[in-house]
Amino acid sequence: MPQLDVTFFPTQIFWLVITFVPLYLIIWKIVVPRITDTLEARQKRIDDNLERANTYKDEAEAANRAYEKSIREAKAMADQIIIEAKLKLSEEVKAKETELAEKLDTLLVESDSRIQDTLNSALDTMNNVAEEITADTAQLFLNQPVDSADLRSALNDAINQKN
Repeated sequence: MPQLDVTFFPTQIFWLVITFVPLYLIIWKIVVPRITDTLEARQKRIDDNLERANTYKDEAEAANRAYEKSIREAKAMADQIIIEAKLKLSEEVKAKETELAEKLDTLLVESDSRIQDTLNSALDTMNNVAEEITADTAQLFLNQPVDSADLRSALNDAINQKN
């Protein structure tokens, strides 16, 4: 193998230097800067994307806070409306209860009055019937008309003695 022959080493080193140095210079001056530029551009895009993502994240968090605040305000308003509705309803119920109680009291007084009037009327009717029966009975037994004032006085005395 000629590569391993020592006599060919100087020429091999010469050609190695001739090919390696230009190749190294090409890589160093052309390829590495392009790779570096590409990597820097990628890094810049990544950094910009991360910065935009952070901006969007901050905006989303701000929107979320605003949303949660509006929900809290809406809940507070709803709670306030419910409380006001309950108070209004309880006031209306109390007013209706008071109105109903007044109506019932009025009806009770009126019915008591009607009952008392009916009772008085019934007692008057009973007294008149009792007077007529007593007058007729006394006239049958005595064979003469009885004075109605005397008869009333006697009946009232009899009723008062029973009570």
